[in-house]
Amino acid sequence: MFKPIQLKMKYSRILVFIIILLGYSHYKETLFAQDTPAGYNYSYLTIRNGLCDNSIRAIYKDKNSFMWFGTSNGLDRYDGYDLKHYSTASLLPHLFIESNYINDIKEDNSNHLWVAYEAGIMRINLLQENIEFFKSYSGSNKEILSTPIQTIFIDDSQNLWIGKSYCLAYMTLNIEREIVDIQILKKKVDIRAIIKHGNEIWAGGVGCLFRFATSTPHNYISTPVITSFNTSQLTFNCLFSYGDYLWMGTQSGLYCHNTQNSVYALYQHNPYNRNSISSNFITDIDENTFGDIVVGTRNGVNIYQHNDKFVTFNKEDCSNSLNDKMISKVLVDENNNIWVGSDFEELIL
Repeated sequence: MFKPIQLKMKYSRILVFIIILLGYSHYKETLFAQDTPAGYNYSYLTIRNGLCDNSIRAIYKDKNSFMWFGTSNGLDRYDGYDLKHYSTASLLPHLFIESNYINDIKEDNSNHLWVAYEAGIMRINLLQENIEFFKSYSGSNKEILSTPIQTIFIDDSQNLWIGKSYCLAYMTLNIEREIVDIQILKKKVDIRAIIKHGNEIWAGGVGCLFRFATSTPHNYISTPVITSFNTSQLTFNCLFSYGDYLWMGTQSGLYCHNTQNSVYALYQHNPYNRNSISSNFITDIDENTFGDIVVGTRNGVNIYQHNDKFVTFNKEDCSNSLNDKMISKVLVDENNNIWVGSDFEELIL
């Protein structure tokens, strides 16, 4: 079988946080931790600890090391001790937002946090802590700013790619971070993920996968996607770039596509193979500094090892495990901490 990457399992000390699942643990210097997820220690951050909601939609760590959690009931900023809430119920202007349903979070190079949510898009100035809703923009395609946005991406020019349920848009900004123009790049498409891969921008969603190359500054042209599998039959939930390989999480398995030669590997759950991926429904992908691929699924978290093996972290009948298997987001920070968000619905008695 085609082996896309030889990922070395050279662990020294890795802290693993599982949020909402917010857990914390470490790899040992031996190979023991590779095959025994139960050997980890876990801790949790839920509504019992003050989180807005137990359903996590987005996770981001900003340049000031604050963690941001987008939920189904507001936006939280976490400093490791306390949570700051942004919601529609806030009476404070700097904490008031127009929708509690958060979909994506990204940061630009000008100390601004961009948040995609059901009311469109907003920007938080991380230095002044004020929020911009772009009510004054009156140019073309202004409805993009005030209708639900599913995902966003900030390119090298610090402009925004916007994925919606009905189009893919591109928003050009000036040096003052004011909107110059909004273009519709693709109509009648449901975009779920956008990423830079090589020198191109890739976008995927329901039955569609696109790639764009730069023609002139701030101008992209669509180029053909060459694959040996049928992209029209897949829903691309997440995309992750690793060298020549584009990892693609779908509802039908995990694809690793070499975009240079169009060769791909497909990883699917095999109930008779304990080392296979734990679910075919892939929700998110990241990597640690050792080059190991971390995959969120509807049935736990998986770490891809060499020889096509996966180690699975899941909910078990013990306290030392994940507290939910329905994973929505994973994020590996610079210290190899793995933050995992779930759709966990906690019943408080």
